[in-house]
Amino acid sequence: MTRIKICGISREADIAAVNAALPDYIGFVFAQSHRQVSPQQALRLSSLLDDRIVLVGVFVDAEVEQVVSLYEQGVIQMAQLHGRQVEESLAQIKHLASDLPVIAAIPVDDG
Repeated sequence: MTRIKICGISREADIAAVNAALPDYIGFVFAQSHRQVSPQQALRLSSLLDDRIVLVGVFVDAEVEQVVSLYEQGVIQMAQLHGRQVEESLAQIKHLASDLPVIAAIPVDDG
């Protein structure tokens, strides 16, 4: 089954567009980026989001405590991890918040 995620949501206009399209997931980028949102922005925008869409927080080598805190506060419903520490972060998250669904981006080397 194919699932659709639209990432980089940062404006009310983005929320209106995804509410019309109804993807399975949307991504709030918490990593350094021109689309980065603060937890407060994400919480405000998520209040406008259709309940059928799952909120994913996108992180690059983030502190595990930040990821878990955003999940426990209801800012995100799932985490997507990128960077050099994905495997370590996965183990820590599963220890701290075993019910937090995680997408792990694992780079593939040539060969």
